[in-house]
Formats: sequence, C-alpha cells, structure tokens
Amino acid sequence: MDALDLEKLLTITPNVVPLASDNNDYLTSYRFDTGAEIAFDPRTTTKCSIFVDKIPERMRYKLGKINNYNPGNPSTALARVSPQIASATQLFKIDLPSIDVAKELLAWYRWHNNK
Repeated sequence: MDALDLEKLLTITPNVVPLASDNNDYLTSYRFDTGAEIAFDPRTTTKCSIFVDKIPERMRYKLGKINNYNPGNPSTALARVSPQIASATQLFKIDLPSIDVAKELLAWYRWHNNK
C-alpha cells in the first residue's frame, strides 16, 4: 500500500473531506464528519504512513510500524496542515500494511477521535 492508495480510499469515502496541504505537498490532511483529522505524505510510493493521535489497542498487532512522535519536537509541516494533530499530547506515525487495515483503522478513528 502506498499514499496514492490511501488518497483514492479517502476520495471515495463519503464522510471525509480534504482539509489542507502544505506548499510543497509534503503533507496533506483530511477531516472526518466527526471532526477527527488525519495527515500523511501524499508523495510516498513505497509505503503509506499516517499521523494520528490515537490508535486502537485491539489493532496494534495488525498495524505496521508504529512510531511515537515527541510532542516537544513538533513538525512545522504537520502544524500547517493539521494544528489539531500537531498539538496533540500524543502523536503516532503508523505504516499501514494494507488497504483493509487502513479501512478498519479509519473507521475506528472516525468514531473514537471526534473533536
């Protein structure tokens, strides 16, 4: 799975809309109808990593690599596309291994991270 696969999935999902992209398309973000936001690098072709501030414990074994981001070292690109995610007290960058896992995670995130 790569970023194009995720972008295609998000464009056909009726309850999510594009939110912002930074100047060089380093990151882009989307917002669910519940207020939850995700961000990712749309240029990646060998993997697909998303930024979220919450993950379901029951899915940890299904998810790819999970990196904890230090809130004390914020990403300026992330702040430009999603101040909500950038200002979270915990932040994760997750490598999505498949489209099925992406669908499951996004469905969970939509309802469990409403702002």
